[in-house]
Amino acid sequence: MNTSRAGVISPPLLNDTPRAAVVSDAIPERNGVGSYYRDFAPQLEAQGVRIEVFHPDERNGWSLPLPGDSTQRLWLPALRDLKDRIERFAPHVLILPTPGAYGLYGLWLARRLKLKVIIGFHTDFEALTAHYCRAPWDRLVRQSWRGVNRRLFRHSAAVVTTCARLAEQVQILGAAQTHHLGAVLGPEFLTPPSVDAKPLRSVLFAGRLAAEKNLAAFLRAVERLPDLDFHIAGDGPGRHEVITACARLPNLHYHGWCQRHSLRELMDASDLLVLPSHVESFGTVALEAMARARLVLVSAHCGLVEWPGLASKVAVLGKNENLATAIERLRRIDPRLRHEMARSARSAALNMNAAALSGWKTLIQNTARAGVAEKVDTTATVACTRATS
Repeated sequence: MNTSRAGVISPPLLNDTPRAAVVSDAIPERNGVGSYYRDFAPQLEAQGVRIEVFHPDERNGWSLPLPGDSTQRLWLPALRDLKDRIERFAPHVLILPTPGAYGLYGLWLARRLKLKVIIGFHTDFEALTAHYCRAPWDRLVRQSWRGVNRRLFRHSAAVVTTCARLAEQVQILGAAQTHHLGAVLGPEFLTPPSVDAKPLRSVLFAGRLAAEKNLAAFLRAVERLPDLDFHIAGDGPGRHEVITACARLPNLHYHGWCQRHSLRELMDASDLLVLPSHVESFGTVALEAMARARLVLVSAHCGLVEWPGLASKVAVLGKNENLATAIERLRRIDPRLRHEMARSARSAALNMNAAALSGWKTLIQNTARAGVAEKVDTTATVACTRATS
């Protein structure tokens, strides 16, 4: 804060490097939200925005099993340590992408430190409730999620979503501003891929092995198309079902949970990535496959298809069309045409990445400036009050 000898506070100053702290209970690479912020941090750093991601420590953190999925954990923040680390970083803005204990504590801390908050709203937990809770508990769980989101949204400077459906929820729950920004890509997926015009022989499913991902449709396609090779990368409550299917289906291969470089290698070795989800706020893995110049087949529930620049570059499951039939439909396309579709998809994915980073940079800069200005105004008011009392 700059104050002249006459006691007059100068206009708000923000150096050329705004700082934003991401406070999230999503561990990098373990799910889409964790990967999103792990990916955008170094790219924004390269554009002059300091980003620090504060997330649980798998070795020393406290956690509880996630109800319905023993492969995931609900992480609890070490309050004093997290507060000290954030204060040392001295951010201008807090970004809160998850509505659990980390998000609520981050909101409390932001108010205590008088920091502006940006909410990242990436997951439709209310929609997922239908797959994990039965009546009457489903209604109670949905109301709980809605209450937490309402609190977060109403105390934020802005809410960022990648999906128009989520943007509508944000507005209903009282957010001051809503920003519809796209997804970002990790550095592993930005390198030039090899692209060949060849027959469709290998199909990949990558993601959480759970009911909302419509894993059953993928396994049925494996049975119906025995002359194709099918690969699964991921983990979740459906893992036992996948392992059992592998034992009886020689054309199915399970790779477990994969780190990002291993996932990229699987994508590069595949001809088609499928995402037949019942609920999918965006579908980052589909964007990653597009960036690797691979053909992509998604369901109409995938938020990615809401973006015109992407929707025209992917194949979409038709209404009542089963996955095996859709794969056969794509298989009949001339390999040279599929090759051109894949090359065009990569260009669209890179364009989204660039646009999303630009949108985030502008939002963080503007939010940081507004926060600094408010602090200066508050300090000036206090100083004037003391001077006249």
